[in-house]
Amino acid sequence: MESNPLKIIISCVGENTDKFNFRVLTLFKTLRKFGGKLAEATAIANFVRSVDPAVEAALNDIGVKVRIVEPFIEDYPYANKLRMLEMDEEYDVLLALDCDLVIARDFSDEISSQYIQACPPYTDPLTIEQWESLFADFNLILPDERYELFGSDRKTIPYFNSGVVSIPKAYNERLLSSWQKYIKKLLNMKKMSRVRTFTDQIALSLALADEKIPFKAYSIEMNFPIHNKIHPKFLPEKTNPYIIHYHNRVSKNWNIKKTGYNKTNKHIGKINSFLNPEQS
Repeated sequence: MESNPLKIIISCVGENTDKFNFRVLTLFKTLRKFGGKLAEATAIANFVRSVDPAVEAALNDIGVKVRIVEPFIEDYPYANKLRMLEMDEEYDVLLALDCDLVIARDFSDEISSQYIQACPPYTDPLTIEQWESLFADFNLILPDERYELFGSDRKTIPYFNSGVVSIPKAYNERLLSSWQKYIKKLLNMKKMSRVRTFTDQIALSLALADEKIPFKAYSIEMNFPIHNKIHPKFLPEKTNPYIIHYHNRVSKNWNIKKTGYNKTNKHIGKINSFLNPEQS
């Protein structure tokens, strides 16, 4: 996508628990093993308040820098991902990731320094009419673009899953300022309490519109969810994902659970064999 190699940071935010330790280690192990050109990208793991020394050592061994961060908003952990935007390092593009992801193959050609990039979500908690009302609350113009949701026949506005967000450095400061502003405003709106879990994603849509930051939707391959069935219109059985979003689909022996799609299962099989060779 770019004629010159980009300086890319790949980052996530976790907590000092067994679940998050597994997720963070798994994300970066699969990046180093299956990331192709991105395998050597600068990698930073952010942990909220503390990190297990053994986990930090394991991450350092594969070249991942560890940062300790404070909660962004004390009672809303989903906002902690904004700590990833507070980077002092030099870079062209920050790839801000949830940690319940695995890297299946090289996606370096999908990254651009010209746009914010993210995937449409599986579902949207708001109707178009509710989006219209919300945008009006903030005197913003509702975008004309519409995107198909991965889990249904519905379409939505530029509303994205925040699990994979590609952020050019040129837009980082504006996005951080506006994104946090709208998260805080939405958390204080009584009518938005029922969709509190999705506040960070809703706020991202408002921030992009307010700042008029250029954006471009990623294809489903860049954030392939396996927690529910994908709508047939996306031909999920033929999809060859770059990044698999497994959510809580992890077995008791720390394997990623397989899904109903053969191409995705082949990647999951390779990943599990790499992570747990003694179980192969």
